[in-house]
Amino acid sequence: MDKDQNTCLFESNSNFAFYNENGIAKARFELSDEKLSKCPKCGGTMYYQFKKDNYWMTAPCAAARARKRVDLYNLSEIPAKFRNATFDNFDIASLRGTGVTIESTFIRQVRDFTRGQRGVLLEGGPGTGKTHLLCAAARYLTIDLGQSVRYVDFSILLSKIRGLYQSPNPVQSEADLIMDIVSVPILFLDELGKGRDRNNEFEMRIIDEIINRRYNDDNLTTYFASNYKDRNASGYNLYRDNGISSPGSTEWLTFAQNKCHTKDMKIIEKFTMSALEIMKRDHLEDRLAPRIVSRISEMANPIVIEAPDRRTFVCS
Repeated sequence: MDKDQNTCLFESNSNFAFYNENGIAKARFELSDEKLSKCPKCGGTMYYQFKKDNYWMTAPCAAARARKRVDLYNLSEIPAKFRNATFDNFDIASLRGTGVTIESTFIRQVRDFTRGQRGVLLEGGPGTGKTHLLCAAARYLTIDLGQSVRYVDFSILLSKIRGLYQSPNPVQSEADLIMDIVSVPILFLDELGKGRDRNNEFEMRIIDEIINRRYNDDNLTTYFASNYKDRNASGYNLYRDNGISSPGSTEWLTFAQNKCHTKDMKIIEKFTMSALEIMKRDHLEDRLAPRIVSRISEMANPIVIEAPDRRTFVCS
């Protein structure tokens, strides 16, 4: 029997173990190296021979292909807390009206990924599952599709860069750290807008360099997540353009009645109070320079996640 007719041991036991290594998610084969060495197809070499047109040829076996994907996962820097995050264990039902959008626009896009496609900007409050979705996508793209990705928490990145300048013997430069982020084919940039504010020159210089360099390369895809909504997504621009600055005006009253499909003043007043509250909030444009937000809007489709804070919500 030719070697290529034997069954690869890995094909019948292709599970991975995901574990915590110093706060970073890592993966490994559940099969030990000792067991893999007894594979009848490759003998643990991860390459097998087969005969074609009277010539013996060599090809990687299933374990070799899988090991490459494990290596890609181990380079992604997913937080260990989310090492078990998948699309299947994400609670879509908890989303208030946006579950269908997440499934059809975000999850399906990741599963049908093509190089250089437009990214997604997940916007929503703390604890709404944004990081879970980013990490589930990173896991799928590496383990299932063999893509090279990187997960970056922007606030942690800023701390790392500050640490470089405080260290007498830094192991890498700021340029090296940034280059690794701007050149990876798929970047997951979490906590966008988290920091001091857009007037902080250091923070704006870092995010500006990352966004601009990725914006200028249409082979790169970037997925973002932020606790801050952009002004279009929240309704800020719409309310501003329709007279919320004078909530008692005829212009605003007409707009509110059309928006609420009623002339009931109690409903109109409640809607107006909600709109005024939105106008007071910090938006993505308040946290980042307008130029940066404009480029992000070209790089990614916004999806607003409406859900309770999973960290504090308790069913009664």
